[in-house]
Amino acid sequence: MSEKKEMILRTALSLFAQKGHQATSMQEIAEASGVAKGTLYTYFQSKDDLLLTIFKKYYRQFIDKLQMIENRTDLSEKEKFYEQVYTLLSEMMNLREYIIVYFREQFIPNESTFQDFFIQTFHESFKWLREKMIIVYGEKVRSHASDLAIFFHAIIKHFFFFPLCLSHSVTAKDVCNFAFHRLEDVIDGSILQEEPLTTDLDRFHPYDQCNMKSKPSIPNILQTIKEKVSELTLPSEKKDTVIQTVEAIFREWQKVDPDQIILSGLFLYLKKEGPNEIKNDIEVLEQFLFKNKG
Repeated sequence: MSEKKEMILRTALSLFAQKGHQATSMQEIAEASGVAKGTLYTYFQSKDDLLLTIFKKYYRQFIDKLQMIENRTDLSEKEKFYEQVYTLLSEMMNLREYIIVYFREQFIPNESTFQDFFIQTFHESFKWLREKMIIVYGEKVRSHASDLAIFFHAIIKHFFFFPLCLSHSVTAKDVCNFAFHRLEDVIDGSILQEEPLTTDLDRFHPYDQCNMKSKPSIPNILQTIKEKVSELTLPSEKKDTVIQTVEAIFREWQKVDPDQIILSGLFLYLKKEGPNEIKNDIEVLEQFLFKNKG
């Protein structure tokens, strides 16, 4: 990413944190960045495009930090998990403006342009947390992994507001230690003898139920296409190629800087070589993805 584009993203993030995304104009972002408004549009198609790029940039940054710790061979699984959580909290302490914008935009009801991003990242992070419960604490917690993930996430989320916004006497380290101690108290208590309250919660997100929209979402369109292809009478190699192409489209779209040439080529392949039964879905996906591209 170019230095100028990075500077625009930092400036926009600061303005979004101060004024809100909706109340900030592209003209204000251009002036604060010291560039012409026309120049701004050479980097971003819209204000929503700009903010989605910010979301993707920092999400990718968090994922990369987690992976670096995951790759370490000098730590036990429990030590990795602790270090990952503490690193995330520390990173967020240094990115207050991003956290403010993220949570503010996340809870705009129904019509948020970024709903697909929030749903997707929730699924990924919740799945990671459930898997960590099993990896760190063993098979004995598998049936209660969703309950434990929700419990642990809730403690982290709510107590983290103290060092982030309310009290300098509470640190990210304090919150991390407190959350892990309470998690282990629960595991050592009676919870494993009780029936789990929740199961397979990585299959849905509260937005899926609370923010019902008539328009489709990118994950839903992708799932529909893959299900249709799986049910068609096609050679297995053909099915695999089509499904892999659809998944490649989504992976490219998720990037901070999606390559429009790659995306266009993948769509061209599907429109030419894909089965007729999914052609309409592919057109819908293409229109919707480019409308919400980042």
